[in-house]
Parts: sequence; C-alpha cells; structure tokens
Amino acid sequence: MLRVHFLNVGHGDCTFIEFPSGRKALIDINNSKKLDEETAKELYKEAGFSEQEASIFFEKFGFLRNYVKEGVNFVDPIDPIEDYLKPQGYLDDNIFRLIITHPDMDHMSGLNRLLQEGTPIISFWDTSNSKSVSKEDCEKSNYDYDDWLTYQELRKSEANPNCLHNFKGYDSYFYGFQELHWDKIRILSPTPEIALDANETQNWNAHSYILCIEYAGHKIMLGGDAEQEIWDDLAVSDSDLLKDVSILKAPHHGRKSGYSSKAVKIMNPLWTVCSVGNKADLKQKDGSSCDGHQNYRYYTQNMVLSTRYRGNIVVEITPAGELTVKCSHNAEPDKELYQL
Repeated sequence: MLRVHFLNVGHGDCTFIEFPSGRKALIDINNSKKLDEETAKELYKEAGFSEQEASIFFEKFGFLRNYVKEGVNFVDPIDPIEDYLKPQGYLDDNIFRLIITHPDMDHMSGLNRLLQEGTPIISFWDTSNSKSVSKEDCEKSNYDYDDWLTYQELRKSEANPNCLHNFKGYDSYFYGFQELHWDKIRILSPTPEIALDANETQNWNAHSYILCIEYAGHKIMLGGDAEQEIWDDLAVSDSDLLKDVSILKAPHHGRKSGYSSKAVKIMNPLWTVCSVGNKADLKQKDGSSCDGHQNYRYYTQNMVLSTRYRGNIVVEITPAGELTVKCSHNAEPDKELYQL
C-alpha cells in the first residue's frame, strides 16, 4: 500500500510518504505552528473583522487564536515531529529520503529538531540553489537560524545522508522506474537551466521540485512552491505526464501564484490538497474567488481539501488501485472523505 500524509502545519508544507517498498520519505518540514500574514488576515475577516481592521490587528499583534473562535473554519496547526511522526513511530527506524523542495524557511523549519531525534536519514535531496540567509533574516521572520545552518550541513553531506542534486528526467536507484521495486518517483522540474535562471533572478520558488509518484494506476502530483510559468511550460512540454492525476498537492499552498489553469485543466485531479481556504469556499465552483484554491475547485473532480479546515489528510492506495482519502477533522463520509 502507498500512504501519503499531508500534515496540517500552518504556513508551510510537510508531506510524509510510506511507499509499498517499506521506504519512507519526508518532503519538507515546518514546525513553527505560525501562520503567514495573508492566512491570518483571512481568518480575522472570517471572524468579522473588516479588511482594514484585519491589517491593523495583524500588524500590532500578529495572529491571536482567541479572536478566531466558533464559526471560523480553522484547525490549529500541529508540530509534525512531536504531534505526529514521533508518536506514531515513524521516526523509530529511518527516513530513506528527506527532500527539501526549495530553500524557503517555511519548508525547512524544524530541520534541526528533526536531526536531534537521531533518526538515520539515508539520502537528502537538495536543489542547486545559491540562496544565502543571515541570522538577522531569520530573526526578522521569526524562524530559527539553526534550521538554516542544519540545512547547509546537510547540503555538504556525503554519507548518512548522501546529498543528491536531482533534475528533471533523472531516474536512479530506488526512486525511478528501472526496477519494479523502486518507488516510481518522476521528477518534472527543475531542469539545470531552470535552476541557473532561478539563481540569477533569485526566484527561489523556481527551484522547487515537482514530483509525480505513480502507483497502481494512480498519480500523486507534488508541486512545492513552483509558480505559474513553470506549470504553463509543463502543460506544453509534458502534457501526457500531467494527465489523469488522482491527487494534486497544490503548489504554493494553493495560492494564486502557483496556479496554472493550463496545467490543472490537463491534470483534472480527483482530489486537490491545499493549506488555504475553508469549507464554505469549497462549495463554490465558478473559479471567481481571489483565492487560488477556488480555481483548483473548478477543475477538481471531487473536492478541494484544505488542511486549514480538514487538519491532517491521509491518502491510501492499495495494490489493487483502491484509493481512500481520510482527514482528522470535518470528515464527510457521504462524499467519500472519511475520518482518520
């Protein structure tokens, strides 16, 4: 069985995958439990604040949970290590591959804490980025500089873990398609050219790994923070590979900056997972909202699921191709969304 865990980590990403081979992968991590400005303002407005009030309140106080109470579609973020991976025993043996999709702090917050657990990491997927971050940069954005330093140490590692720089089309030991027991991970982006351009323009999102996992007739597409231009190009160059996606992890948390109508129309996913939006929004299907996840709803066959409202989301696929979707909060069994 393939099991994919999309964890509710607030503003950031953390996806944990159990492959049928027994190998495990952790793609990005965020344990800050904090929300970005845009998400906090959305929740304030949902609680009855005006646009101006939400902006002023966030500027003065940040996000205060007590002001977002009953009636607001929001599930508190978890610490992926202490609240999920560790209690369920996922850190007891090893993580076969740790992937940081691109060098933004909301995709590596908690990295130092993860390594302190002592769980062996076999391979580390890095990107060929030239980004630099100072201690002051982290302090300004309330991130832990130790996470950045840990990331830099991993980038230099040659064993336990072995640091790899993979690009589109690479097909190698245990993740490609050459052997039946490999994990069937297809790399759609970046290319060396995209990485070079991303460094020159300092567009760090462009480094994002776009990964397609194939199993039992299903495709699971993981988009990191890849932006519209890259997806538009894939819609032309790799349209066949984008077809018939079962699960789409919306890039850039489901924000509009990562939305490509050309690519999503081709993918036509059964389910889309994002970390923005709420239950009321999911009922609409005209694509007219200013929030990107609404546009995903237009081309998604079943539902767009927000970790903000559904909590942790787990997808299970059996060897026979039976797909089940579960969530920790607000399940709807009548829509084939079951309680975790």
